[in-house]
Amino acid sequence: MRHGMWVSALLAIMIGPCVPRAGANFFKPGFMVQSESATTWTASASTTGKWYGSGFSTTSEAAVLSHAANGRNEDRVLLQAIPIPVAATYQVQVRARFSSPGQRFYWHILLVTEGTTISLTQGGVPTNITQPGVKSLVRVAPSSGNATGQWVNYSNSFTINAADAAAYKYAVIALVASRANSDVAQFDDVHTDMPATTTDADAGLTAEWYHITGSTSRVSTMPWGTPVKTTKEEQVNFINTTNAAFTSGVRLENFGVKLTGTITIPATGLWTFTLGSDDGAWLRIDNQTVAIHESPRSFGRTAGSVQLAAGKYPFEVRFYENGGQQGLQVWWRGPGVATDDVIPASAFALASRIRVVKWVQEAED
Repeated sequence: MRHGMWVSALLAIMIGPCVPRAGANFFKPGFMVQSESATTWTASASTTGKWYGSGFSTTSEAAVLSHAANGRNEDRVLLQAIPIPVAATYQVQVRARFSSPGQRFYWHILLVTEGTTISLTQGGVPTNITQPGVKSLVRVAPSSGNATGQWVNYSNSFTINAADAAAYKYAVIALVASRANSDVAQFDDVHTDMPATTTDADAGLTAEWYHITGSTSRVSTMPWGTPVKTTKEEQVNFINTTNAAFTSGVRLENFGVKLTGTITIPATGLWTFTLGSDDGAWLRIDNQTVAIHESPRSFGRTAGSVQLAAGKYPFEVRFYENGGQQGLQVWWRGPGVATDDVIPASAFALASRIRVVKWVQEAED
């Protein structure tokens, strides 16, 4: 369903500083991110899915570049990476403001090979980066005429061709800026339509994707037919979005998905599961329907509780989307998990896991 646009995304998470919280989502009017303060970042599966940065903090609505020691005008870098999906042309948008023509501010889209280390401190991502294992696809720097302290929107496309998709492992978005004295350097409302992909063979959920002819109004009677695609997924964590597909090659509208696997319950007790969806969805654990919302709706939540012993159980989610915004997430709460949290990838994993966030988040109504 199309409603208020609190647009954000993976790139916005990159703007996220050091406010750890499960979910790894950035949205106005605040940050809810998983991030890490660091001086270097090394490309690997274990370093996707959260932001790494030096010298950033947050206000209620933006990432703020912090002052360097002793007031020096020193570069700060904030970045995040995802495994490269299919070769294609994608869009990235950034909203930023700065106040001095002398400030350095630019953002890069980089392609990076496995194991490459990038410095997050002074000079780590220069304007013309020539580091081995790194290719710059786009570098955007605002003109000095925009140095007014007012918010300015930037939008650019970038193309990952087949050769680059084969040669590089990760796409990285890096923000670089400097600040001294009373200069302003802030970032907000950044998003991309680049879909996240799972590269871990141990991802524990199998997703069967379907295209729907016409529309449907009940998940229990949806005509599933033949899947158009099958993928492996790490979590049920497709945040509410209009602009980005849940997975590449599947429609934005009129689609459905079945996710099946095994969930590991870590401790015996009463577990509450919350199903968030736009439109209809159901959740079954141990062949019991725990939560269900049949009809189309704006993004909302439906909860159910079940007594479970520690162990492994069959897990299934079914979902359909008619039109407008779409989102699908499942949270849990129980012994050792005091507040609702998106069920982690480790609960479904066949072995070790990587965590990949999804892309564009909008307001819940």
